[in-house]
Amino acid sequence: MSKLDEELRAALKREEPSADFAYRVLAQVRTLPPPKPGWRNSLLTLLRPPKLVWVAAGLAACLLIALGVQGLRGYERQAAETQKVIAGDARPAQQDAAPITQGTTAQPPPEVAPQPEPEMISRHIRHHRRSVVKEDPDEMEARKAMEQLELALYIASTKLNAAQKAVYGVDNPEK
Repeated sequence: MSKLDEELRAALKREEPSADFAYRVLAQVRTLPPPKPGWRNSLLTLLRPPKLVWVAAGLAACLLIALGVQGLRGYERQAAETQKVIAGDARPAQQDAAPITQGTTAQPPPEVAPQPEPEMISRHIRHHRRSVVKEDPDEMEARKAMEQLELALYIASTKLNAAQKAVYGVDNPEK
């Protein structure tokens, strides 16, 4: 056998431990820090009675905030719809008698679905908003002009886009 084999046998031969070996191991185990609690244990600490009250209060507050935001969105949507009805009712009054020209017969004006009365709508809005809705004709005219301007800008934009495609070609990915 070689010298290396002999050294390995000597190093790995069985030896009996010393008499105080068990005492030393137990002393080291006692001095080790306790293991850190896992995530499950930290989650379970939230469910103990004093903390459980605070967790429940926090969840209830979050739920109330979410319900309040949802209710506010619904209220704003409803108020916007009633505002559209009021703004849409600002059309000029139709004349009952249409001018009759020679050679044509007088046709009755087309029937229009009855619109809700503006007074009822404004009372409804005042009740919910706790404020007075001003039915200012200038404001309604401004809204109508703004809607017409937005429509005109949309039409102009589509026309310009069509012209741009015609100039640059459809296959060109650049402007």
